[in-house]
Amino acid sequence: QEGAPDEAGFRSRGAWTQREGGALGNMGRSPTNPANTSPLSWNGKLLALCEGGPPIELDPESLETIGEYRMENLPKGAFFSAHPKEDHFTTDKGQGKTIFNNGLVIGPPMTLRLLRATEKEGVTNSRTLPMSALSFVHDFALTERYGVIFLNPYTVSYQDLLQGLVGTKALGMLYKWRPEDKTRIVVFDKETLEVIRDFRAPAMTFDHVINGYDLDEDRIRVQ
Repeated sequence: QEGAPDEAGFRSRGAWTQREGGALGNMGRSPTNPANTSPLSWNGKLLALCEGGPPIELDPESLETIGEYRMENLPKGAFFSAHPKEDHFTTDKGQGKTIFNNGLVIGPPMTLRLLRATEKEGVTNSRTLPMSALSFVHDFALTERYGVIFLNPYTVSYQDLLQGLVGTKALGMLYKWRPEDKTRIVVFDKETLEVIRDFRAPAMTFDHVINGYDLDEDRIRVQ
C-alpha cells in the first residue's frame, strides 16, 4: 500500500492483512477494501469492486484513486460485492442500468444485504438476510425472475469475529471450512427481493456463475 514502510508492515488494515502496530494498532479498525476484483461502469463513473468493502471510484483516464463511492440510499461504508448483475430483462426508461447485488453487514447481527439499484435513483429496494455466521459471498446468479445466492460453509463465527475486533487477526484469516453446516442456497424474487426458497445442500465451494436461467415456473438452472 502507498506510504507503507519497506519492512515494517502496512499503513492500513486490509481484509487479509494487518497494519503495523500489532493488536493495539488494529483494534477496532475496519478493514480497507482492496477493490481489486472487478470494474463497474456506473452513472458516468468508474468503480473498482471487491466484496471486502464499498466501491472505490477511480479516475477513468489516469486510474488514480478518488475514494470510496457511496451509492444513493446506501449507508456510508456499506459493503458492495464484487460481481453485481445487470438486469437485461428490465427496461426502466430514463433510469439507466438496473443492477442487483449484495453486501455483507458485519454484526452482530451478521446479515447479507440484498439490493436493487438504478443509475438514476441509486438503491431502489433492499432487504437483509439473517446469517448465523459470516459467510464468504463472492458471486450469485440472476435469471429472468429470480436471484440465487450460495452461502458456502466457509464462515467466520461470532466467537472468531472477536479476534478481528480486538485486532489480533485480519478478518480474512478468520474464515474456517465447516462442512457440517452444509451450503445454504437462497432464492429471492427480483421484483420484491422476498426470499421464496431457503434450503441446505451438501457442502461445496462456490465462487463464480457462468449462467443462470429459468427452466420453467418451478425450476432454475445455475451453471
